[in-house]
Amino acid sequence: MEHGLTVATHERPKPNARKRVLIPDVCAAMDVPTADTFDMMRATDARLHLETALFDDGDLIAPALPGLE
Repeated sequence: MEHGLTVATHERPKPNARKRVLIPDVCAAMDVPTADTFDMMRATDARLHLETALFDDGDLIAPALPGLE
């Protein structure tokens, strides 16, 4: 709110939730705009560049994430 920014979150609003307060509901109460994570990625033309990693025996595994090897 202070800087006029939009919060990107994967959560969906649930104003009647009883167990926990969700980010979109807090933002709505404070008049802060929110955006779905994927809408934000489309709007900013964000791209994910994933590499395929190999096990020592040469079998393919899930994409490698930098810093999580």
